[in-house]
Amino acid sequence: MIDVGGVYDHEQLCYDHHQPEFTETYKVSDKFSCPLASTGLIFRHYGAAIIRSVAKTLHDAPALDDGSDALSFALSDVYRHLLLEIDAGDNGVSPADEPRYRVQSGIASRVAALNPAWNSPPEECTPEAAQVAFFKAVDLCQKEFVACVRACLGRVYPARAIVAAAYAARSEIHPSGRILLLSRNCPWAGHLSAIEQEAGVADQDGVWYVVYPVTNKPGVHYVQAVSPYAGGFDQRMPLPLAWRGLRDEELAAATHVEGAIFAHKAGFLAGTASRAGTLQLAAQALQQGLASRASAPDASA
Repeated sequence: MIDVGGVYDHEQLCYDHHQPEFTETYKVSDKFSCPLASTGLIFRHYGAAIIRSVAKTLHDAPALDDGSDALSFALSDVYRHLLLEIDAGDNGVSPADEPRYRVQSGIASRVAALNPAWNSPPEECTPEAAQVAFFKAVDLCQKEFVACVRACLGRVYPARAIVAAAYAARSEIHPSGRILLLSRNCPWAGHLSAIEQEAGVADQDGVWYVVYPVTNKPGVHYVQAVSPYAGGFDQRMPLPLAWRGLRDEELAAATHVEGAIFAHKAGFLAGTASRAGTLQLAAQALQQGLASRASAPDASA
């Protein structure tokens, strides 16, 4: 029995969260734990088995034994990337106190769009029509979940080793340890955040810039400013204001770096035609950022 009945009891196969005494949560961070809804309860008890089932469709899926790093990662990654927003929405938890905008293309919005409109004619609001909409929603959610698991195990998890190796070697790239050089372009933000948390690195002491090769553009490398949180666009230290919005010769003149291509006007991304050139950009940005921080009234390196 799911989402009704006023009882949460795994032994009785009852998974409701509406009862006043229900207090189960998922710890997202030290600052936020999300109340679980029935979605999260089902995933808590059956997520590992479902992930293993999907993994059988992958060519090189990692071992998913109980307690394995791969299974722990998959359970966390799938919940955070797909199910967290469902639990939060079901419990009336907003993504921010004052959201700057609303994301209306998420799975909950797409499922809701399958229902008849409030002003649909009566013949479109029958129990039979509701049943058709329900099974369309089941199909949509199943495809979305399978795609999320396949992406997690097939693309995201394998990148952890690349990011971990780059993090271990970061002091060889720059003595400050604030520049990370990736051997391949891969999903890195979540892994970097997790690695720093595991190492007990405070946000102000973390990596500022990540340099990586651009897929399908031989030689081209980008430098990206690291956000305080994975997936964000705020930066620990943005690229220099004087670079932003410049391209080609203008950026080369401003930085004295040959092969400069662009610097994004938002200050989070820039690139050159070579790894050496992009590392020069990163080093310059770092030097300017450190100088700026040192001169600030509340400076703390």
